[in-house]
Amino acid sequence: MFQIGEARKGMALMASQWFYRRGTDQFGPISAGEIRSLSKAGKIVPNTPIRKSDDANWINAKRIKGLFDGIETQPEVEDQEGTDPLIALASQTASSVASATSSAASAVGGAVSDWLVRRKDTPPKVPPAPESVPSETVPSWLSKLIVDNQPPDVVTKVAEKVREILIEGEELTYVAIQQKPVVNWMPDCIALTDKRFIFYRPKVFGRVDFEDYIWRELHDANLSENIIGSTFTVMTAAGKKLSMDYLPKSQARAIYRIAQAFEERSLEERRNRDMEEKRAAAGGVVVHANPGPASPNEPVAIEHSDPMQKLRDLKNMADEGLISAEEYEAKKAEILSQM
Repeated sequence: MFQIGEARKGMALMASQWFYRRGTDQFGPISAGEIRSLSKAGKIVPNTPIRKSDDANWINAKRIKGLFDGIETQPEVEDQEGTDPLIALASQTASSVASATSSAASAVGGAVSDWLVRRKDTPPKVPPAPESVPSETVPSWLSKLIVDNQPPDVVTKVAEKVREILIEGEELTYVAIQQKPVVNWMPDCIALTDKRFIFYRPKVFGRVDFEDYIWRELHDANLSENIIGSTFTVMTAAGKKLSMDYLPKSQARAIYRIAQAFEERSLEERRNRDMEEKRAAAGGVVVHANPGPASPNEPVAIEHSDPMQKLRDLKNMADEGLISAEEYEAKKAEILSQM
């Protein structure tokens, strides 16, 4: 069993998940055994960029200890964008052979020609078929969360943790990942669902601190863009302030847009709730709702034995905007006529 480690650190470290890159495409996560299979098949060559799932830095595959032990490697070729390394290797090999053949033929004449004839009888060396090919597809639910260059491996870990605390019918809609200018193995995140916003702060030994609030508790959201990243701050209706800095600007703007929409909705809900509470706190004053549209001339029913108290309560309701001016005047005239 071979060991995969970082040569630059002079130590061998086992890793459960790895990623490799071909041109501009990234594949993974895959296991150490799958990396070995791909290297045997020639899909991963010594200069293929590769990294561990918990490391954002790419290194050449040749720096991984023991990966190519016992494997006959071909000359390294540049992994051109969108080009299969095997095709690029065959192209470069053919070009090199043609150039060498032409020079040798000019130098030694007929002897080289005889050698070329014998060369034609030798079957070309075909790389062995891969023992296993890892899946390079990403689940649809995960691809919806990777829309603003979020690291796939981090999004996967965060999504798995957050989905464990979601209630029935709740859906994870966006994940913003902190990106500090220093190495950060466990970045903080902000996860948004269709029901709440969650501040996700990982700790050591796999622990995570969740601080979540339903969208109705959102009182204010602010975004501040800095030279390096952005700072997103929210204030809850209870006065609690939460903030996260070093967010990529595109991700910070996305969560700010979402928070603004929910903030407007929450403000309207609080306004309606406050109005209902004021109606209930008006004492013995009862406004009877009609099933159809209210008529401006339709009186408002008020129950009080004291006419002066009725007038005071009626005036308070008009000042609070609970009844219209027409309703106020009509009911006022009714009360005065009974005095």
